[in-house]
Amino acid sequence: MTDPYSIATDRSSDSEKSSAPRMALWTALIVCAAANIVANTIGGWGLIVGVVTGLIVLACVAGLVMDHGARHRA
Repeated sequence: MTDPYSIATDRSSDSEKSSAPRMALWTALIVCAAANIVANTIGGWGLIVGVVTGLIVLACVAGLVMDHGARHRA
């Protein structure tokens, strides 16, 4: 029987499992933010690309905030 009052936990396996999606979100955030900056300085077709990459950046930020909240609740 396990001790319900024990404070020792093994969370290394939890953090190793979910680090790949977080790394993908950070990578997409950096790439899309850079593409957004470049697209918005070019003009013309860059407006459409800038809007799309900006939306992707916002989605990545939302995903990272949700991941952060889920990690601190667990």
